[in-house]
Amino acid sequence: MAIGMILELRGDPAEMRKIYHAVNAEVNPDGAPAGLILHVAGPTDTGWRIADVWESQAAFDTFSKRLFPAAQKHGMKPDSQPLIWAIENTMKARG
Repeated sequence: MAIGMILELRGDPAEMRKIYHAVNAEVNPDGAPAGLILHVAGPTDTGWRIADVWESQAAFDTFSKRLFPAAQKHGMKPDSQPLIWAIENTMKARG
């Protein structure tokens, strides 16, 4: 079953952007990881927000084994654990 994941990072948005891109380059040198359906990320008033849709919890867990050590190495400190929920429905735009 597909899952959604949201991760909030608090801090200066410009600094969070630098950290985000450094971590992304390290953990995704060949593009999207296996099992990722959709990834969006960007600045907020209080830092940076990341939202993903994964094919399964197992796919996210496998990726997390690479992500969280790299994030910690680059100084990325999430406010809390990722918010994860089961995806019941998805819709794609026409065209």
